[in-house]
Amino acid sequence: MVFVCLTMNADSTWAEIYRWQQKDGTHKFTDQPTHGAQKIQLPAPIIIQSDNLHSQFSEQNIKHARVSKYQSVQIESPTNDSIIRENSGNVPLNVAIVPDLVEQFNDQIVFIVNHHEVARGQARRITLRNMDRGTHEIQVIIEDAQGNALIQSNMQKFHLLRYRLGQ
Repeated sequence: MVFVCLTMNADSTWAEIYRWQQKDGTHKFTDQPTHGAQKIQLPAPIIIQSDNLHSQFSEQNIKHARVSKYQSVQIESPTNDSIIRENSGNVPLNVAIVPDLVEQFNDQIVFIVNHHEVARGQARRITLRNMDRGTHEIQVIIEDAQGNALIQSNMQKFHLLRYRLGQ
């Protein structure tokens, strides 16, 4: 399949386009009449007059590009349903984002633990301090500067084991 793209000024006239097939089966196009070439009838151009059309489309494209910018976000550690033995209750939380965080747009990583926000920023690693023993749920959300969620990880669990006196 061959696509032809023509660019012309608004005040110019249409050029005639000719097509012919070579011996190997490929099609060739030209604006000059050639032996064996057929003239192609092209539809008239559609011209839209608007001063702000470009800015409207640019803003929509930027917003769409930012929303679809992130392909994935996942919690690398602790892994889902893992058991962590840590008597201090400190649990490192690491996040992988593909592609990496777009910092110039002020996108932020929001860390959610047991359905409550515990941290926000652009760091991909935080340490949860003095966590209670037991099962905890964690999730990460990427938000834009206005607080709109762009992408979120799956909810994951981890089980923290801490020494308790009297055990």
